[in-house]
Amino acid sequence: MAGEDMDMMQILQEMRQTLRDIQTRLGGVEIRLGSLETGKDRLQSTVDKMAVRVAVIESTMATKLATKEDFAEARAYGESMLARIVEASEIARDAGRKILSGPAILKQVRGELDDHEIRLRHLEEKGRRGPAA
Repeated sequence: MAGEDMDMMQILQEMRQTLRDIQTRLGGVEIRLGSLETGKDRLQSTVDKMAVRVAVIESTMATKLATKEDFAEARAYGESMLARIVEASEIARDAGRKILSGPAILKQVRGELDDHEIRLRHLEEKGRRGPAA
C-alpha cells in the first residue's frame, strides 16, 4: 500500500516536472514567434524600400533609354536590382513560412500541456480517493 502511494507520488512529481518543462517550451515558442513577427516587419520594410528603388530605377532607365546613353550600364543596374528584389522576395517568403509555422507549434505545445494537465488532475483525484477496493 505504501509502495503504491510512493509510486503515485513519483508519477505526480514527474507529471508536474513535465508540465513545467512544457510551459517553459511554450514560453520559448511564444518568444520565437514574436521574433519572427519582428523579422517579418523588417523584411516588409526592406521590400517596400526596394519597391521605391525599383520605381527610381525604372525612371532612370527610361531616361537613359530615351537619351541612348549608357544603355548597357542601365540594363546591368536594373538586372542587379531585379536580382536583389528576387532575393528579398525569397527571404520574405521564407520568413513568412516560419511565421506561419509558429502558431502550429504553439497549438501543438498547448495541446500537450492540456493533455498533461488532464492526466495530472486524474492522478491527483485517484490519489485522493485512495487505492481502488
